[in-house]
Amino acid sequence: MSLNWREIHTVLGELHLRGAFIQRIVQPDFSRLVLDLYRPGEAFQVVAVLKSGVVRFHAVQQGVKKPKTQQRFASLLSSRLKGARILSAYQYDRERIVRIAYQRAEERGVLWIRLWSGAANVLLTTEDNTIVDAYFRRPKRNEVSGGLFQLPDSHLEDLSAGFAKSERFALRSDPGGQYGYNRFIEELYADLDSAPLREGPDAVRARAERRLEELQTEAMRRRAKAEERLNSTEDYNQLKRQADTIMGNQHLVQTGAVELLTEDEQGNQLRIPLDPHIPPYATAEKLYDRAKRLRATSEHANQELSLVAKEEEKLKQYAFELTQGRVPPELQPTVRSEHRSVSAAEEQRPGLRFFSGDFIILVGRNARENDGLLRRYVRGNDTWLHARDYPGGYVFVKQQPGKSVPLEVLIDAGQLAIHYSKARGEQTVELYYTQVKHLRRAKHGALGLVIPTQEKNLRVRFDAERLQRIFSSND
Repeated sequence: MSLNWREIHTVLGELHLRGAFIQRIVQPDFSRLVLDLYRPGEAFQVVAVLKSGVVRFHAVQQGVKKPKTQQRFASLLSSRLKGARILSAYQYDRERIVRIAYQRAEERGVLWIRLWSGAANVLLTTEDNTIVDAYFRRPKRNEVSGGLFQLPDSHLEDLSAGFAKSERFALRSDPGGQYGYNRFIEELYADLDSAPLREGPDAVRARAERRLEELQTEAMRRRAKAEERLNSTEDYNQLKRQADTIMGNQHLVQTGAVELLTEDEQGNQLRIPLDPHIPPYATAEKLYDRAKRLRATSEHANQELSLVAKEEEKLKQYAFELTQGRVPPELQPTVRSEHRSVSAAEEQRPGLRFFSGDFIILVGRNARENDGLLRRYVRGNDTWLHARDYPGGYVFVKQQPGKSVPLEVLIDAGQLAIHYSKARGEQTVELYYTQVKHLRRAKHGALGLVIPTQEKNLRVRFDAERLQRIFSSND
C-alpha cells in the first residue's frame, strides 16, 4: 500500500529539508524521481515513487545512478532546480501532497509532489500555481504547461487537530526504531517491490468489475459524442443541390446579388443565399466544400456509432459472464510472468496491419499487442508513433531498404495513432515519433511501456476520408 498522510508527515518531520541545496535530479526509471540534496555536513537523497499501489516519498540510503539518457521532466528540473535552495517543505493540509518551495538566484518556484495512489504526479509551478511542466501530463486534469494546479479544498485549521480527527490512519510500526522512520520505510518497500504480485479471486473479480464500469462509461461517452456530432451536421445533400442549382443558373445571377431565386423540380420557389462579393461559381465551390466536409463528418460519426454498438455488445457479454461467476480474460489484470520464447511463426501476429503505398503499418491496440509487436515484429530502424499526452496504441511503420519514410506515410500512420487512442474525436492532435532503436523499456513499468528518446513532433489534423482509405487496406 502507499504511504498515508500521517506517514508522510512523519517522514517530512525527519528530513528537515528547509535550507538544503538541490545538487542533482535523476529519473532512473519510469516511476521514480530522485533529488540529490546537501546541507552543511551532510549529503543525502530523497525519492518520490509514483507507481500505483506503492506511492511514497522518503530518504534513501542506497545511491541511485544517473541513467545514460535523462528524460524530459528530469532535464527540465535540472535546468530550473540544480543549485537551488529549498525555502520550505511541508505537507499540504492532511493531504498526501508535499509542497517544496525553492529559490535559485532571483527565480522562485514550487515543486508539488502529489502522492495519491491513483493519480500520483510531480509538478513544477510558479508561486501562483501556474504549471511549468508535469511528470505525467494529464490534459483532462489540466495538468499541462500553462494550466493551473488545482489543490483540494482545505479542511484543516490545525494539524494537531487533524491527528485527532483521523485516528483511522496509523503509522506502520518501526520494529527497530534506532535508524529512523525513513530507513524503515525504505526497507519495508524494498521487500514489497521485490515481492511477486498475487491477487485472490475476490480482488480479481472486484478489479474486473471496476474495469467493466470504466469501459461502459467510455462507451457511453463515445456514443454521446458521436450522436452529438451527427445531430449537429446539416443536410450535406441539400448543400450539394444548392451548389448544383447555382452552377446551372449562373446566367440568371446579377452582379452583386445576395440571393438566387429559382424553382425546384416540383415547381416550388427556391431562395439560395449568395455572397455578393464573389462570383456565383465561388459560392457554389464553398457549398461543395462544406458539403464534402459534412459528409465526411457524418460518415465518421456513423462509423463510430457502429464501432460503439459492437463494443457495447461485448460489454454486455462480459457483464453476463461476471454474473455467472466467470471473469473474462479481457477484464483480468495483466500480471508479469517469465517470458516464454515463442517464434513469430508459432503464433498469430498481434494487432492490425495496413498499407500506405509500399510501406506496411502495424498497430497495437492494447498493452499486450504493443508488447507483442515490440518483441517480435519490429526492428530498430522501424518508426514508432504515439499520440502525445493521450493513452493509446502504438503505431509502427516498417522500414523499406534504402528508403526514408515519406511524409504522406507518416500522416497515414498519424491518423491511425489518433483513431486508436483517447484522442479519437479531436480535430488536431500532437504526435511524436522516433525509431524503435531509440525506445527504452520503462524499468518496473507496465507491460509494453516504453520511454522514447530523440523523438520528433508531428501535428496531424484528423481526416475521415484518409482514414477510410487506410481502413480499406487492412488485411
